[in-house]
Order: sequence, then C-alpha cells, then structure tokens
Amino acid sequence: MDARAAEAVLGLLVLSRARRRTSLPELTEELAEELLYTLLPMYVSAAEEDVPGFVAVLVALADHTHEAGRLNAKRHAKAGVLAA
Repeated sequence: MDARAAEAVLGLLVLSRARRRTSLPELTEELAEELLYTLLPMYVSAAEEDVPGFVAVLVALADHTHEAGRLNAKRHAKAGVLAA
C-alpha cells in the first residue's frame, strides 16, 4: 500500500465528519464518494496513475471496518463499488 495515499486518505477522513469509535475513521458510502470526488482532487496533487493507490486505501479501510464488525455487508459492498 502506498504510504502517501494512506496518509492522505486517513488525514482527509479524520478532518471530515468521519465517525471514529476506534482510532480509524469509519468509512461510509457518502464519505467515500466525498473523498474520491471532492476532497482528494481539492487537497491532494496526484497524477492519474496514483489514483488506484488511493482507491486501494479506501478498499482496505472498508475491509478492515467490515471485519471489525462495524460495517454491515450491504454498506461494505456499496463502499467497495464506489471505490472501484
């Protein structure tokens, strides 16, 4: 996983309205969409070939949240589809 992408995604989620019951922000469909289409283009200077790294971070965060029991299967699928 690209460290720059992970730092950018997590940082932007923390600064957004992401809920945090643990140390990681909880990803929702709305936050994933806002991050991909608004926050990343506005705050992160990234080449087009870097975008899959940001998507991989979102998918990993959604997977982790789902495995920890904080994201149900339906929301997990929606977040994954949005990130893909």
